[in-house]
Amino acid sequence: MRIAARSIIIVSLLAVLSGLAFAQPKPRGTIVIVNSRGEQKEESGVTINEYTWSALDVKLRTGQRRFDANDIVSVEYDRPPTGYEDARLAFRNGDHRGAIEGFLTLLESDLKDSQAWAAEQAHYYLWASYRRIGAFDDSVKEAAALRALAPKSPYLPEIILQETEDLYGLGDFAGAEQAFAGVSDQAKTQNWATRHKVVADLGRVRALIAQKKTADATAHLGQVSGSIANEELRQRALVVTGELMVASGKIDEARRHYQQLLDGVKDWKAQPFVFAGAAN
Repeated sequence: MRIAARSIIIVSLLAVLSGLAFAQPKPRGTIVIVNSRGEQKEESGVTINEYTWSALDVKLRTGQRRFDANDIVSVEYDRPPTGYEDARLAFRNGDHRGAIEGFLTLLESDLKDSQAWAAEQAHYYLWASYRRIGAFDDSVKEAAALRALAPKSPYLPEIILQETEDLYGLGDFAGAEQAFAGVSDQAKTQNWATRHKVVADLGRVRALIAQKKTADATAHLGQVSGSIANEELRQRALVVTGELMVASGKIDEARRHYQQLLDGVKDWKAQPFVFAGAAN
């Protein structure tokens, strides 16, 4: 009996130790979220359990919380791996080749379990950097790597939207219309931030305009515009409204509309879509 009891204790202890060995430490960081009153609130020293395209699951001092994608403003992780800050700064400064070199080096390093988030971000920044220097094949590979690493990464909606925008840019307007509609449905069913759905819906309107389906474009734009509360998205919708005016032959009205938009741009870097769209 003693031998059997001792065996049970040993097995139980091994199971506990095994569980500890395979338990991955969770990263910590600082988050900014929008509370129920619509105010931005910063929380530091937060344990980040999971961050996906639909929600942020964290442990605060007051307990476990889960924030919807629409409530997430930013997530900054503590103790980034060596080279991460320099690579991200290079990207933000427009040194995309420097960013590529830095993030590739980062991926080759021995990341801790609590720094796994850095690999996810590295693939995203590599995707964006390769696009900016015209290395589109490499960009596609990084997007695939990110999907394999984190199938619900919060960075994937931007990539998916850009892939759909590429169809529009290449002149495949019918394909773009279908793709934007699919992305809009995906955003809704998988609880992406509302912003992504609105951008997809506006992309669909532009594809309809390009196919000279002005009646359908007008109807869809009316539906989208009615659900926009964000000012930046409202401005984007106004640019598309101008495109619809041009497509409908209302040239003078469109000219006045675009001039009014340009007059309201205080910082073109902060409103690149509005500035470029209205100026064009």
